[in-house]
Amino acid sequence: MLEEFKNAFQRHNNAHIQLIIINVVIFVFLAVIYVFSTISEFESVFKAIHDQFLIPPRFAEFITRPWTLLSYGFAHSLTDIFHILFNMLFLYWFGKLFIEYLGSDKLGAVYVLGALAGLL
Repeated sequence: MLEEFKNAFQRHNNAHIQLIIINVVIFVFLAVIYVFSTISEFESVFKAIHDQFLIPPRFAEFITRPWTLLSYGFAHSLTDIFHILFNMLFLYWFGKLFIEYLGSDKLGAVYVLGALAGLL
C-alpha cells in the first residue's frame, strides 16, 4: 500500500490524488494524536499540536506561526468523519474535471489560493 502512495505522487497530472493523500494523512495523524492524548488524559498535547495547524485569532500569535497560512487548508474537523469524506470526494470529482481542462499544476495553485481566500 505504501508503494501505491509513492506511485501516486510520482504520476503526471495527479494533483487531486496528491492533495487527497496529504489531507487524509494529516487527518489521520491528528486523529491518532487526539485518541492517544484523550486516553492518556493529556488533552493539552492534542490542543498544542492541533493549534499548530490552525490560524490563531490574534495577529501577535500569527506572527509567530506564519505556516498556518497554508497548514489550516489541510486540517479538517475531527468531530465529524463526513466533513473530510465529502471534502475529499468533491476534490476528487471536481479535481478530475479541473485537471482535464486546465491541468494538474493549476489545481494545486487553485487549492492554495482557495485556502488563502478562505483565510480572509
